[in-house]
Amino acid sequence: MKKLILFLLAFLPVLSHGQQTLACLEPYQPMYFLVGDNPAAKFQVSFKFKLLTDDGWLATNAAWFKGLTFAYTQRSLWAITEYSSPFYDTSYMPELFYETPWVPIGRGFRITGHAGYGHESNGKDGPASKSINKLTATVSIARDFGKWTATVTPTVWYYIADMSDNPDMQSYRGYGDLTVSVGRSDGLKVSVYGRAGYNLKRGAVQIDATYPIDFLTRSIAVYFTVQYWNGYGESMLDYNKTQQSLRAGISFVR
Repeated sequence: MKKLILFLLAFLPVLSHGQQTLACLEPYQPMYFLVGDNPAAKFQVSFKFKLLTDDGWLATNAAWFKGLTFAYTQRSLWAITEYSSPFYDTSYMPELFYETPWVPIGRGFRITGHAGYGHESNGKDGPASKSINKLTATVSIARDFGKWTATVTPTVWYYIADMSDNPDMQSYRGYGDLTVSVGRSDGLKVSVYGRAGYNLKRGAVQIDATYPIDFLTRSIAVYFTVQYWNGYGESMLDYNKTQQSLRAGISFVR
């Protein structure tokens, strides 16, 4: 929580520039609040921020700089059913990367991608402290089929810097993951995320199914969500432990 407060305080001067700055702020990863298996609650918030305005001097004279992006994601497991409702574990995930826009590549397909640096840590002290630093590269390929859209997103990464607090993390997290999603903007969307540890062992699978709650008037951008997790490392604290969980709730971004 301390890291989140410091991050927000550092970000406030940027937001003070007004509407031009807010136009550069977008959702990044899915955002949701779910309840179910212990730890009983799970939530995620995620935003990305384009570092350059579209009409500024640098973007005009060196257009390739326009892809520079900062992102921040926070995912927490929250033991709301226990005494004092403590947070079980939280991952703080800032990123800095270069992102390309969606471009058509023929036969109805389009592609985007980004590459850069990512950090993840759980902000704990002593033996419970876990953190990784990595260089990442992601590609997303999408195609529309009428009202339905299918997207395939592979990501690969390479660990850098000190990993003495969890020297075997790569054996469980591996060096890449894959997300496949199929859905429509006004209806059901199903996403399947999978990763495998070193030598394709100790993997994990997450399945998310979302559906607009306000399917009659289309006035509220909130989705009913069911999420299933099976495998190692739902949290950084338990990166070397396997868990199966089922939760349901709402998503604000899917």
